[in-house]
Amino acid sequence: MSGMGRKSRGKQERREAKALRLCEREKRAKEGVARGCLICRGHDGGFLSEEHPVPESLGNTEIVLPNGVVCDRCNNGVLSQLDATLQQFFPIAIQRVLKGVPSKAGKLPTARFSNGVLELSSPGNVVMNTNERKALVVDPTPLPGGYRKLKMSIAGGRRMTPTYASELSRSLLKMAIECAWLDHGEKILGPEWDHVRDAILGSKRQGYFAALRNGDPEDNQLQLQYVPQVREDGSLILAVVVRLFGLVMGTDSRNPEPLVEFDPEAAIVISF
Repeated sequence: MSGMGRKSRGKQERREAKALRLCEREKRAKEGVARGCLICRGHDGGFLSEEHPVPESLGNTEIVLPNGVVCDRCNNGVLSQLDATLQQFFPIAIQRVLKGVPSKAGKLPTARFSNGVLELSSPGNVVMNTNERKALVVDPTPLPGGYRKLKMSIAGGRRMTPTYASELSRSLLKMAIECAWLDHGEKILGPEWDHVRDAILGSKRQGYFAALRNGDPEDNQLQLQYVPQVREDGSLILAVVVRLFGLVMGTDSRNPEPLVEFDPEAAIVISF
């Protein structure tokens, strides 16, 4: 076969593969319309986009919900907002800068704090711009016990109000229910999960957000553990613990405070 013939055959195979992918995408979209969105349970929000349970901006490229599970309206609206809330949480934002984790759009990461901005101006070059008209270059090289210039801590960013704690709790529940779908499929559409959906969508409720005050700046793990439990009255409660870049956070879908008591010097617990 001539080189030209091999080239033409390669183009044809790529066209056929692309057509097959589009056909599968359209099939999943139709299934999504019939089934309804995992989050809002609506049928009219469009079902063409994929969804990342753990945001891409936190380094996740492997754990993905295919199109047809979450509607485009939720994906581009409330779920995107919750991903941004978690991404901008001060200790996580700092770790994104120090580790050079880009945004979903590929932009270099930044972390805003009370009197300035920490940013990755170029790969390996971390700069702190403060209101004092000076820029402090931060050496991101790990040292024993952490970083020379920065210590990973809850303090320094947006004030931990009950409203903010609620947003962070919702972002953890969002990741948990989407991971539960990957494990259990359409079982997660049952009515016992509706209160989790309502919480994610912002319905008023009592709850809490907990996080260890100090994390390990050398930890690169992204871990999520969710535990659905049925209470004596038959209702379901979803507990979730997330470890992101050395920061451990937790919440659940019903309780106004943790069932386990935390040392206030070791952890922060905000009820809402």
